[in-house]
Amino acid sequence: MESSHGRRFLPLLGGWFGLWIVGAALSIGRLLIKPSGNVNELLWAEDGLFPLCVRKAGLADCFMDPFAGYLLGVPRLVAGLVATLPMETWGLWSNVVAAILWGSFVPILYFSLANLRIHASFRLLIAVSLVTLPLIGLEAVNSTASIYMPLLFTSTVVTLVMKPDHWTAWAAGVLGFLAAITIPLGGWLLILVGVLLVMRQILGRLAAWVGAPIAFGLVLQLWVVFTADQGRPLALTGRGFGDWFQAIPNSILHLWPGVNFGSTTVYGIFPLPTFTWTGVVVAVGLLIASVVGMRTRTRQGMFLGLMVLSGLVYSVVPTVTGYASNRYFVLSSLCFVAAAIALLNYRLVPMKLGSRSWVLPALTAAVLIVWSAAFPASDWRAAPNPAWKTELQGAQDRCGGDPWLQQALLFSPEWPQAGVTQLYEPTTNVIECRVLIGTD
Repeated sequence: MESSHGRRFLPLLGGWFGLWIVGAALSIGRLLIKPSGNVNELLWAEDGLFPLCVRKAGLADCFMDPFAGYLLGVPRLVAGLVATLPMETWGLWSNVVAAILWGSFVPILYFSLANLRIHASFRLLIAVSLVTLPLIGLEAVNSTASIYMPLLFTSTVVTLVMKPDHWTAWAAGVLGFLAAITIPLGGWLLILVGVLLVMRQILGRLAAWVGAPIAFGLVLQLWVVFTADQGRPLALTGRGFGDWFQAIPNSILHLWPGVNFGSTTVYGIFPLPTFTWTGVVVAVGLLIASVVGMRTRTRQGMFLGLMVLSGLVYSVVPTVTGYASNRYFVLSSLCFVAAAIALLNYRLVPMKLGSRSWVLPALTAAVLIVWSAAFPASDWRAAPNPAWKTELQGAQDRCGGDPWLQQALLFSPEWPQAGVTQLYEPTTNVIECRVLIGTD
């Protein structure tokens, strides 16, 4: 006779794999749904550059090679896997592996949020927002090079909901370590652990258990950052702050596709000026909301407050030290969405409206319907440019049988750009023909 533990475990296991498959399908589906989408020919930027590095120099040298001035641990490890496959299949397999990775975070989010007693419908909405958020479809969706986005977001959620003697405790440590070796912003997770400890949300033993691997990963990251021959130029500028304040409103408004903050006209004729301080008002309002949530000192309030604060940090740090990019606001949007959905859950579930079985699934469906307009990835992201197999074959033909010639390969979207993109050996798009045609 099957034990009661077994009867509980099998449905749970099925739920994990089911959500994983749904997440992976949604991730790669945003590319496939485009008429121009062809994942067999689509090899995106660093998703092609990093395996090429491994083919040239090996995984050990490429793993610790700084890119943009820091360590990208998880994308480099994935590149080691893709590099073992035939080069002509890199387009397909880079997208399949990316879908598997992006999808894997969906069940982690769904089941970890149960620690906060969030209704299943709202947990599902937070989890699938990771692969359906409109802003992600512009550039980041289903890219291994952008895996830091779902990784850091999931790490943030799991860190804030973890419990001692629960799977979320070791998951927070593992995910935190991976996040720290993939992007310097992973160090924020260590600050979150410290805040939870000071606010007496977790005990010292749990803080040490989770904080130690994050700290170790951060040490590796900082070692690469400070020893890089070509570091990332960082400078705090007034323009950087201005760009951040200007972009913050749009990181929220994009949740309703088609709505945008900026100069416009009424009926296409009359110019309508904008209130230039809108971004400041929004940022200050979010900061106040974060403080209000943390002042409750409840687990739910701390989650809401620290998710909002994390969203601000994840966008302000790279923007004010560099420039504004849509990629820098993906994490912010995910954090704001998670906090908003969790807050809605805490307001609706205790009400009679929330207790009706159809209401919460209907709200979840309504949000996904609104987002469906922006579900397909952008043409810039989905269309192969150049088609990978054609690009590879052309480079092999140009070798003319000479193993010592060098060829420069291009990846979508016509990247790297000569004279614009600065690359350094071994992580460059230049490869000797002996490696390219397989004579080495």
